[in-house]
Amino acid sequence: MSTHPRSSPAEPSGSYRSTGRAASSALPMLVRYRSERQPGALQVYRSAQPILRSELGLEPCRSLRRLHQPILTSDRLLDLPVAS
Repeated sequence: MSTHPRSSPAEPSGSYRSTGRAASSALPMLVRYRSERQPGALQVYRSAQPILRSELGLEPCRSLRRLHQPILTSDRLLDLPVAS
């Protein structure tokens, strides 16, 4: 039995698809961003890319790329809701 994830039409082959591995980068990115440490959040993404490419031959999954983009643009949708 193969342990490799199968690609789907929505997610190209060679993508970093493991939910656990993506979460291991996504959560620190979000925590840093919400702690007003945008450069640190972006560094987590930049640090993961070469490892994925050189060691695994993969690209970051769609969910990680979707988190990276709003961090780059300081999108307020990532902010925690303010209690009233």
